[in-house]
Amino acid sequence: MERDKVNNALVKFGSLEAECFFRQTGGGNLLPPDRLIYEKQISLKRVLNMSKLKAISNVVDVISQKIGKAASFLIFLIMAITTVEVVARYVFNHPTIWVWPVNRQLFGVFILFAGIYTMSKGDHIRIEILYDCFSPRMKLIARLIALASFITFIGALIWQGSWMGWNSYTVGETASGAFRIPLYPLKLLIPIAAFLFLLEGIIILSRRGD
Repeated sequence: MERDKVNNALVKFGSLEAECFFRQTGGGNLLPPDRLIYEKQISLKRVLNMSKLKAISNVVDVISQKIGKAASFLIFLIMAITTVEVVARYVFNHPTIWVWPVNRQLFGVFILFAGIYTMSKGDHIRIEILYDCFSPRMKLIARLIALASFITFIGALIWQGSWMGWNSYTVGETASGAFRIPLYPLKLLIPIAAFLFLLEGIIILSRRGD
């Protein structure tokens, strides 16, 4: 019955007048047209803001997942380099000096972006023995505490990582030992990865749901 009223009003008057007609004839309290226009504008702004946030979230997810998938192939490079070292050491009795320093750098890059990729998929291990027993309100409080703790930790990592990376770059820091590989590329990558981690974590922890 109410749907028929709305449809008839839409045919006779149009969307705004239809809402006035509907509320006046039993569908709700009558509001003046200017008030209805204001409500519609507020609703439209909320929809647009949610659309923008959703678009940003999708962009961050795509970046995280593409970089994570690309970084996953580093594990095969690490395996190949390790195989070279094993063969050189135990077959030809001629160990290398570059394999382990290079592998450490590659593994560092792998770990950085693997963590971001796992965060984007929501696959980090969570202990929910107590969380599952919480009320919806307590779950919201727990999520807010987790979000604040996460932002604090990653914020400190970005701050300190930026300082350490820039300092390493300015002095041209290299690894100690016979094979002096530069260390600053990886250290400069830490704050960049941490910033992406921060964006991804805020998106994941801010999403509604249990």
